[in-house]
Amino acid sequence: MNIVLLGFMGSGKTTIGKAFAQRKKLKFIDTDDVIEKQNNLLIKDIFSSYGEAHFRLLEKQVIDQLVGLDNCVIAIGGGAVMYYDNLDALKRIGTTVFLDAPLQKIIMNLKGKFRPLVGHTIDEDKMRELLEYRYPTYRKADLVIHTDNLDIQQIVDEITAKLGL
Repeated sequence: MNIVLLGFMGSGKTTIGKAFAQRKKLKFIDTDDVIEKQNNLLIKDIFSSYGEAHFRLLEKQVIDQLVGLDNCVIAIGGGAVMYYDNLDALKRIGTTVFLDAPLQKIIMNLKGKFRPLVGHTIDEDKMRELLEYRYPTYRKADLVIHTDNLDIQQIVDEITAKLGL
């Protein structure tokens, strides 16, 4: 059994994924970490040196490498499901869970952090536009968890209950 967490940047995929994996004694994999290790570059440096298209190709390669793994919680990059056949591939790898966080919670989570698509300065209108564009694809996940007004443990509890674990 694998659980694949998807959602917008700052929605809590890594934080929730680590907490869920720890509780269920599963391995945690963050595809961004794998990309950085395999390429010996930070994500921001891959974006700035090679561009988003190259990063998305590396992301696709890592997703393909996940096939056959078991007992993992996998956090994928926020845009991964928008490229290639990644969403279909992720559904074959495990149960996909969309962490549906409201924009204000996302913005709060991203304060002071650099993200390649938005930089250090958060443009709320740009974020809203990107989230609205991606939202229909995120909603195709096997399970949707609305994270508003829930803390980390409550979100883990919600995923656990909805998956019957």
